[in-house]
Amino acid sequence: MNPNPTVVLVHGAMHTPWIFEPLRERLTARGIASSAVQLPSSAPDSAAAQGLTEDVAVVRAAIEAVGGPVVLAAHSYGGVPATWAAAEQRQVAELVYLAAFALEPGTSMTEWMGGDFPPTWIHSPDGLAVKAGDRRNPSSAGWTPP
Repeated sequence: MNPNPTVVLVHGAMHTPWIFEPLRERLTARGIASSAVQLPSSAPDSAAAQGLTEDVAVVRAAIEAVGGPVVLAAHSYGGVPATWAAAEQRQVAELVYLAAFALEPGTSMTEWMGGDFPPTWIHSPDGLAVKAGDRRNPSSAGWTPP
Protein backbone atom coordinates (compact mmCIF):
# COMPACT_ATOMS: atom_id res chain seq x y z
CA MET A 1 0.00 0.00 0.00
CA ASN A 2 1.28 3.46 -0.96
CA PRO A 3 1.62 5.64 2.19
CA ASN A 4 1.53 8.86 0.14
CA PRO A 5 -1.94 10.18 -0.70
CA THR A 6 -3.22 9.79 -4.22
CA VAL A 7 -5.19 12.74 -5.58
CA VAL A 8 -8.59 11.74 -6.95
CA LEU A 9 -10.08 14.51 -9.08
CA VAL A 10 -13.83 14.98 -9.57
CA HIS A 11 -14.94 17.25 -12.42
CA GLY A 12 -17.96 19.53 -12.50
CA ALA A 13 -21.18 19.17 -14.46
CA MET A 14 -19.97 20.93 -17.59
CA HIS A 15 -16.75 18.94 -18.01
CA THR A 16 -15.30 15.48 -18.23
CA PRO A 17 -11.92 14.30 -16.86
CA TRP A 18 -9.97 15.98 -19.69
CA ILE A 19 -10.22 19.25 -17.77
CA PHE A 20 -7.67 17.92 -15.27
CA GLU A 21 -5.02 16.77 -17.79
CA PRO A 22 -2.68 19.78 -17.25
CA LEU A 23 -3.00 19.44 -13.46
CA ARG A 24 -2.36 15.70 -13.58
CA GLU A 25 0.79 16.30 -15.65
CA ARG A 26 2.06 18.70 -12.97
CA LEU A 27 1.21 16.29 -10.17
CA THR A 28 3.03 13.46 -11.97
CA ALA A 29 6.09 15.70 -12.45
CA ARG A 30 6.14 16.14 -8.65
CA GLY A 31 5.81 12.42 -7.99
CA ILE A 32 2.17 12.64 -6.90
CA ALA A 33 -0.16 9.89 -8.13
CA SER A 34 -3.57 10.98 -9.38
CA SER A 35 -6.69 9.81 -11.15
CA ALA A 36 -9.74 11.60 -12.53
CA VAL A 37 -13.22 10.12 -12.56
CA GLN A 38 -15.83 10.29 -15.31
CA LEU A 39 -19.13 11.19 -13.67
CA PRO A 40 -22.08 9.36 -15.26
CA SER A 41 -24.16 12.55 -15.03
CA SER A 42 -21.80 14.23 -17.50
CA ALA A 43 -21.99 11.61 -20.24
CA PRO A 44 -21.42 13.14 -23.69
CA ASP A 45 -24.72 11.54 -24.78
CA SER A 46 -27.44 13.10 -22.61
CA ALA A 47 -29.67 10.04 -23.09
CA ALA A 48 -26.96 7.96 -21.36
CA ALA A 49 -26.54 10.43 -18.48
CA GLN A 50 -27.26 9.17 -14.99
CA GLY A 51 -27.71 10.93 -11.66
CA LEU A 52 -26.14 11.80 -8.33
CA THR A 53 -26.36 8.29 -6.87
CA GLU A 54 -24.38 6.90 -9.81
CA ASP A 55 -21.89 9.77 -9.54
CA VAL A 56 -21.30 8.95 -5.87
CA ALA A 57 -20.78 5.28 -6.75
CA VAL A 58 -18.08 6.20 -9.28
CA VAL A 59 -16.29 8.48 -6.79
CA ARG A 60 -16.55 5.81 -4.09
CA ALA A 61 -15.09 3.17 -6.45
CA ALA A 62 -12.20 5.49 -7.41
CA ILE A 63 -11.37 6.03 -3.73
CA GLU A 64 -11.50 2.30 -2.97
CA ALA A 65 -9.33 1.50 -6.02
CA VAL A 66 -6.45 3.56 -4.59
CA GLY A 67 -5.82 1.17 -1.71
CA GLY A 68 -4.39 3.91 0.50
CA PRO A 69 -4.93 7.50 1.58
CA VAL A 70 -6.71 9.84 -0.82
CA VAL A 71 -6.89 13.58 -1.27
CA LEU A 72 -10.26 14.06 -2.93
CA ALA A 73 -10.36 17.27 -4.99
CA ALA A 74 -13.65 18.34 -6.55
CA HIS A 75 -14.65 21.16 -8.87
CA SER A 76 -18.07 22.82 -9.01
CA TYR A 77 -20.89 20.21 -9.03
CA GLY A 78 -18.24 17.54 -8.35
CA GLY A 79 -18.28 18.77 -4.76
CA VAL A 80 -21.72 17.23 -4.27
CA PRO A 81 -20.85 13.58 -5.02
CA ALA A 82 -17.35 14.05 -3.54
CA THR A 83 -18.76 15.25 -0.20
CA TRP A 84 -21.15 12.29 -0.05
CA ALA A 85 -18.45 9.75 -0.95
CA ALA A 86 -15.89 11.30 1.42
CA ALA A 87 -18.30 11.02 4.33
CA GLU A 88 -18.40 7.24 3.78
CA GLN A 89 -14.73 6.55 3.08
CA ARG A 90 -12.08 6.52 5.81
CA GLN A 91 -9.35 6.58 3.14
CA VAL A 92 -10.10 10.25 2.42
CA ALA A 93 -7.37 12.18 4.23
CA GLU A 94 -8.47 15.54 2.84
CA LEU A 95 -11.35 16.93 0.82
CA VAL A 96 -10.45 19.92 -1.36
CA TYR A 97 -13.12 22.10 -2.94
CA LEU A 98 -12.08 23.83 -6.18
CA ALA A 99 -14.85 26.43 -6.48
CA ALA A 100 -17.14 23.53 -5.58
CA PHE A 101 -20.55 23.17 -4.03
CA ALA A 102 -20.84 21.94 -0.45
CA LEU A 103 -24.61 21.77 -0.05
CA GLU A 104 -26.60 21.08 3.08
CA PRO A 105 -27.65 17.41 3.31
CA GLY A 106 -30.84 16.81 1.32
CA THR A 107 -30.46 19.95 -0.83
CA SER A 108 -30.28 19.46 -4.59
CA MET A 109 -28.39 21.68 -7.01
CA THR A 110 -31.70 22.67 -8.60
CA GLU A 111 -33.13 23.70 -5.23
CA TRP A 112 -29.96 25.64 -4.41
CA MET A 113 -30.23 27.49 -7.74
CA GLY A 114 -33.82 28.55 -7.03
CA GLY A 115 -35.66 25.75 -8.82
CA ASP A 116 -34.24 26.05 -12.33
CA PHE A 117 -31.03 26.59 -14.24
CA PRO A 118 -30.04 30.11 -15.30
CA PRO A 119 -31.98 31.33 -18.36
CA THR A 120 -28.87 31.40 -20.56
CA TRP A 121 -28.28 27.66 -20.08
CA ILE A 122 -29.45 25.59 -23.02
CA HIS A 123 -31.41 22.36 -22.57
CA SER A 124 -30.68 19.34 -24.73
CA PRO A 125 -33.46 18.31 -27.13
CA ASP A 126 -34.41 15.41 -24.85
CA GLY A 127 -34.50 17.70 -21.78
CA LEU A 128 -32.10 15.47 -19.85
CA ALA A 129 -29.10 17.80 -19.86
CA VAL A 130 -28.11 21.45 -19.87
CA LYS A 131 -25.06 23.33 -21.03
CA ALA A 132 -23.96 26.82 -20.14
CA GLY A 133 -24.33 28.92 -23.24
CA ASP A 134 -25.38 32.16 -24.80
CA ARG A 135 -28.99 32.20 -26.00
CA ARG A 136 -27.96 34.74 -28.65
CA ASN A 137 -25.51 32.15 -30.01
CA PRO A 138 -27.08 28.73 -29.24
CA SER A 139 -24.58 26.87 -31.36
CA SER A 140 -21.95 27.80 -28.73
CA ALA A 141 -23.35 25.02 -26.57
CA GLY A 142 -23.80 22.56 -29.41
CA TRP A 143 -27.61 22.54 -29.18
CA THR A 144 -30.34 24.83 -30.33
CA PRO A 145 -32.95 25.88 -27.79
CA PRO A 146 -36.26 23.97 -27.83
